[in-house]
Parts: sequence; structure tokens; C-alpha cells
Amino acid sequence: MLALLHHFTTAMFKTPSLQVFVVACLAACAAASAAEPKLQHPLTTAPLDGDMPGRGWGSVPIQEATWFEMGYSLNITFGNPPQQVPVYLDISSPDSWVTPEALPDRHRVCETAPTFNTSASSTFLATSTFARFHFDWLWGQGNLSYDTVSFGSLSVQHQAFAIPDYISSDAWGFNACPMAGIIGLAPFSSRTERDDFGKPSPLVSMALQKALSKNLFALRLHGPRAELSFGRTNPGLYRDGFIAEAPLTRHRSRIWDGGWQTTASHLRLEAWDADNSFVADLGNVPATFSTRSPQIHLPKAVYDSVYAAAGFEQLPGWLMPPTVDCARRFDMPNVTIALGDGMESLTLTAFEYTMVWPLADPGPPQCACLFTTSSGFDWSGEIILGWAFVRAFYVVFDLDEKMIRFATLS
Repeated sequence: MLALLHHFTTAMFKTPSLQVFVVACLAACAAASAAEPKLQHPLTTAPLDGDMPGRGWGSVPIQEATWFEMGYSLNITFGNPPQQVPVYLDISSPDSWVTPEALPDRHRVCETAPTFNTSASSTFLATSTFARFHFDWLWGQGNLSYDTVSFGSLSVQHQAFAIPDYISSDAWGFNACPMAGIIGLAPFSSRTERDDFGKPSPLVSMALQKALSKNLFALRLHGPRAELSFGRTNPGLYRDGFIAEAPLTRHRSRIWDGGWQTTASHLRLEAWDADNSFVADLGNVPATFSTRSPQIHLPKAVYDSVYAAAGFEQLPGWLMPPTVDCARRFDMPNVTIALGDGMESLTLTAFEYTMVWPLADPGPPQCACLFTTSSGFDWSGEIILGWAFVRAFYVVFDLDEKMIRFATLS
């Protein structure tokens, strides 16, 4: 199993820092929101007059941390009549793809997942335009296609996505994964030479088609009530008002250009022992949100300070991440990251920035550190806020107002 984890981790992302941490086989830990409301801006808590599901808004449940804690999946439909397909949620890229039924098994990665029968859809449009995609541990190529994509009762017409004729992965042994594609919800197309279709995400398509009451989506990743909603928020999934909001920015990213991004001004660690508390200046670096990985990527100097102050240790063992005795989490420091102009602060407890790590040997349960950095690559110009950060809050990604807002989970 460890050999499998090593192979999987090495290939998981084409970014060096994600090779530091093994995400496969993590066990989910309880997450608790520790932030206290500071700003009270009213969220949209009800649809506009006359709105009905599918007419201005819609929602779909999210499966929490499926398939070895790799990410978050949801069931959406493609085509007419609609065919339900499980896909992974990706807020870092605008690109989407789905495995066709006609793809030979030898060219698939997730052999057991349902597929999309393109010939059974009356609205499917194939093109000869070459398309390639790259989702961290797997990649593929095929042709750009168009069809109706539906999120619950909300549909977007003529949505662009790739139909691959080949999918490959460095992660051998994972053919039983329960997904058949990726749905990208980033607001922009990439400006880099990385794989990119140059086509709008479903969110942008909905905005162009005037399908939504408000051009936003809201995300709750935590717990059995996890949900993705478009056009409005769900008042049953959060409490009070916003606790923070940060402007959407578009600094060039080395990792996921075009994703949901803001800036981060500083990080504060609040320990019981004042000698271990500190504030680190992040210099308003770009901060990109991601649902691909749980990790929160920090500049090395900041990461080293958090590592030491929180009391993480590197236990012996192949590819073991830094860990701490899980029983210590009640006494571990809070970590606050200030976004935007520095006045919008979001706090994580140790229950949110660690995750239970299964050990082969008996002993006290160990919790892995979800903060990380990179060796051999300069991360000082950018940080990544993975789903360990995103799932600690109810997050609203607002395309109209170019804002990212955060509320406390209910």
C-alpha cells in the first residue's frame, strides 16, 4: 500500500509542493468553525419574487471527501434526455470533461464509474477542435463538445466540455474511483501555456445565458449537508451574516491561473504561550482557492514557524507527513489568515488544519498537518487555500460583485 501511495503522490500534481503530503487514505476528521462574526452584511436568504428551482437558482448535494479523501464529488446530468454522471468539483479551473461510454477500458482511469452515452443525447454536438485537460494526477485529450449540463433542476445550454479519447494517470491501482469527469467553476480562462480550452465555465455560461437570479455560487463542503448552489445562498447552511469578504483578483498564478483568487496580507498564530504566538507578513500575495487538495500552501519561512509553534513532529516512516497526537488538538493554537485589505480575518482551529492519519502500528492516533510548503520551488509569491480552508466556512463566490464572502457554518 505504501508503494501505491508513493506512486500516487509523486504523480498527483504537476506542482512540487503537493508531493510533500499524501492525500490518499486520509480519514476524515471533524471540522468545527471557530471564527466569530465580525462584519454583519446580510446574505441573500431567499429567492427573488417568482423564482422557482431551475428558474434563477438551483442546487445539488455534494459527497464529502470521497475516494480516499481526494476531493468532493457531485452528481450532475449531461444531455437530453439527461444522463446522471458523477464528477469532481474543481473551482481552480474553468474546464470540464466527461468520460464517454464509447471510450475503451484501456484508455480509462476510473473504470467503474458511470459514463456519458453521447449518441443517446439529442442535443449533443461534437466538434473536431482538439482539447486536452490536466487534472493533477491524470490527464487526457480528445475533442471539444457541447451539450446541456444540469445541476439539479438548473440547466445550462450548449456548455463546452471535453470528450476524451484517451485518459492516463501516474496513479496505478485506482481504477475503482467513483467519478467520470471534472466540472470546472473558475471565473476566468487561463493565460498560461497550460492545458486550457479557452471556453467559459458553466457558471460563466449561466451568466451569459441570464439563467441565474444572481451570478454566484455558494459552497458548503462540510458534513452531510454539503451543497453547491447557484443563483442564491441557502440560509439553512450558515448562521448570522458574513464574517469576512475579499475582492476577486486576477494576479498571474504559477499554478492555477484563472481560478478564484484574492490576496493575503498576514498570518497570525495565537498560542496559549505568548512566546509561541506570532504574526507573519504575507505581503498581499495572491491567494488561490482550491478544492483539488486539502493542503494550505504557505511560504517556507511561514510554514516553518507554524510547524514549530503548533508542535508538529516528523515521525519515522516512508512518506509520513508531519503529525501531532490528536489528543493535543484541543490545546493547539488557532491560525488566522487575513485576506483582502487585511481587515478580513478567517480563523482555523487545529480540528480544521489537521486530519486524522491512519497508522499501521498501534499507538496514540496521529493527526496530519494540512499546512505545507515546497522544497525546490519558490512559493513565496503565492499561497493556495485548499479545501481544508474552504470547508471551514460557507463560501459565496460572487461573479457579479467580484467578491468572495465567508459565513459561519450552522
